[in-house]
Amino acid sequence: MADLDQEGYESRWKLDLAELARAVAGGARLFADGGMVTDYQDVFDREEAAIMADFVRANRDAPPAAMFNQLTMKKRYPRTIPNAADELVLSLFHSACLAGIQFEEAQAAEAAAKAEKEPAGGWPGEQAMKPADAPFAPTGFSPR
Repeated sequence: MADLDQEGYESRWKLDLAELARAVAGGARLFADGGMVTDYQDVFDREEAAIMADFVRANRDAPPAAMFNQLTMKKRYPRTIPNAADELVLSLFHSACLAGIQFEEAQAAEAAAKAEKEPAGGWPGEQAMKPADAPFAPTGFSPR
């Protein structure tokens, strides 16, 4: 509980794309290691997750290995060859980023559509102040 108090209220409740993918990667590592709940570990720290999430946001079609290569270049880590468990973690991190990006885009599209639907004028009663033809007023239509 002390860790949560030190991080502050905002960081406890805000979950961004990198943190979502980081949590998914942690679950994937847990699965790859045999699923012992007491062995949960963070695979990537926050900075590493942010680097890879930013890479995926800018390069959606790049494979997960390219995302990992970007991390090794930015952080100047020694080059390693991922094993099957690492590939699972990287692919799920990558997929979580893509899904999160699609979700953000869908939310933005919904907000834009909602803003477009809303009248640009002031209050809704403004329409009531405009005169309209009476229901049976002659409008130029002749039944003949």
